Order: sequence, then C-alpha cells, then structure tokens
Amino acid sequence: MTRSIGNENSSSGGNDLFDDPVPIQKKGDLVTQQSSIIAHPHRLFWLLCILPPIVFSFFEGWLAASWFLSAVLAPRLSKEYSIVSIIVGTGLIFLPWFMVISWSRFICSMSGIVHFSRVLELMRKKDYFDHTPWWFRYLYVHVYHDLSKLKDVADLPTQSKEMLKKFATETFYLITTAICIHIWSKHCTWMLDYNIAVYYTIRWSLSMFAAYHGPLLVDYFYRSIFIIGWGKDVDCTSDRPIQSKTVSEFWASRWNLVIQQVLHSNIFRPFYNRGWKFAAVSFTFIGSALFHTYPVLLSGLSMVSVMSMFSFFIVHFFIVCFEYWSKVDYSKVFPFYSWWVVALFAVTSPLFLEPICLIFD
Repeated sequence: MTRSIGNENSSSGGNDLFDDPVPIQKKGDLVTQQSSIIAHPHRLFWLLCILPPIVFSFFEGWLAASWFLSAVLAPRLSKEYSIVSIIVGTGLIFLPWFMVISWSRFICSMSGIVHFSRVLELMRKKDYFDHTPWWFRYLYVHVYHDLSKLKDVADLPTQSKEMLKKFATETFYLITTAICIHIWSKHCTWMLDYNIAVYYTIRWSLSMFAAYHGPLLVDYFYRSIFIIGWGKDVDCTSDRPIQSKTVSEFWASRWNLVIQQVLHSNIFRPFYNRGWKFAAVSFTFIGSALFHTYPVLLSGLSMVSVMSMFSFFIVHFFIVCFEYWSKVDYSKVFPFYSWWVVALFAVTSPLFLEPICLIFD
C-alpha cells in the first residue's frame, strides 16, 4: 500500500488514514541533494546489477532479453524522448504475456508495473533527473529501491559485514522454507485424506513465512551491492512490520515501502490534491489489488484465484476503514498489541497466499 495511510516516520507523526505525510521537495533541494550524492558506481556494482537479468534470460530467452532491454532503453531515452520512453516502458508491462513459465510471467509483470511507474516518475520530476547521468536514470528504473534517497555510508567495513550477515540469514530462511513448502506440497498430500485443515494450515503458514522473508532477501541483496560496490545505502523497504499496532500502520509505514511510493505517486496524490481524501484511499487500495491481481492473471490461474487475490486487498481496505472510524486503541484491547494484526492476517492471508502457492507449485 502507500504512505497515504500514514507514516510513523513522517513529519506529521501520525497514522491518519486520510492524511498525506509525504513532504513535497523543492526543485533546489532536489538538485542540491542529487549533485552532492552521485558518484559513479564501482565495477562490482555494475556486475552484480546486470547478473540477475543475464541469469533470468536463460529461462525465457529473447523475451526476457527484450524485457530487460526495455528497462535499459526507457531511462536512457527519457531525458529527450518522453513519448518513446512511455511506449518502451509500456512494453515492460505487456511483454510478460508472451512468456511461457508462469512464475516468470508473475515476476516480470509485477516488476514491469514498478518499472513503468519509475519511467513516469522520471518525466514527472525532470528538474530532478535532468541533472543526473543516464546510468543513474537506468538504475533508478531498474533497481528495486528508490535511488533518489541515496545516502553515504559512515562505517563501510562494519555496515558491509552487517548487511552481508543479514543477507545470508534471509537466504538461509528462504531456501529452508522453500524446501519445506516443496516437500509438504508434493509429498504430504496424503494428509488431505485425513485432515484437510491441518494440511492447508501448515501450507499457508510456511508460505506466509516465505512471503515475509522474500522481500527482505531482495532488500538486503541490493543494499549489500550498494554498500560494497558503491559506498552508498538506501532506506530499508520494510520497517519491522511484525511490530505494527494496527493493520493501517502495517500498510502505511511498515511493509514494502517501494510499492507504497509507486501507489502514492500515481494514485493517492492526484486524488488527495483535489481534496478527495476518501477516494484517494479507496482507489489506492483498488490500485494495489489490481497491481497484485494482474500478475496472477498472467500466470494462467483460474478466475477464482484471481478474485481471491483481489479480495484480499479489498477486505483489508474495509479493515483499515473500520480501524479509522472506530477510534479503538488496540494496545489497550490486547495485552500484546500486535495480536490484532497477526490474527487478522492469519484469517485473511489465505486469500493472498493460495494463488502464490499455485503459481510456484
């Protein structure tokens, strides 16, 4: 979701559903910030950045190569050829239709939406990006993190070791969980004949663990590259989501801040600036639902799975509205405030998790 629902780290200091806590930077601030932080990245950084596209191209051949070529061309042309940039960026969204493997369709279509949003951001903030070299615009579109928020690393050796340790830990968690999910889904189906509830409870619990640690693995992977190969760092894409006091706080300022920014820039702010606060929040959740539903549709799953994914975000929209209008302090209702969030996700997460399980089965 987006920061549109609040951000505990914002200057407004609250989690108001209908407040926009993201400050608008002035042109002078953007130029000064960017000119002071950009330095050409080390070769190691470039090697690791192009390695994932090269590896992925082995699975889908020229289609994957074309997809990543679009990711290169879009920011390269954006400075002078805005229309061409939009056309090329649109290819990032529609090329996955022609891919064969379901999980590659899923990953590329979801990434393509983020890439296309970044292309629009390049043109929306021309005063900012006109002062950046082409390779920075490429990285801004292609890399998962928001590179407009780069910062220098104070203690390079210490932070490098810390980030590599986190990356290794998340890799171990994810690989172990993936093996467990595979074993359970392929070799424990006999459990369906005895207790179907137990089978799906374990399946979804393992999947939830993987869904939680997957984005963290991507986050630490790129941040390790930034620190070791560039001497720069960015903010973490998640802020201890398990400590969320409410579902609203989870989506607002704790989980997947990269996607939050995409939805905030392209959906929430245009409505909010017109004074349509409720419409801004409503369409932001609908946009998030479509963002996650489109890759599921491309994966070839049934409409039941597609609507399951869509329903997950609509249900959470109503939960967030209930939290806002009820004005209940859940830290007093529950001895451990996170129980409210954990319980709601435990009940609703199968709507999200089962389509993902079917894609990767």
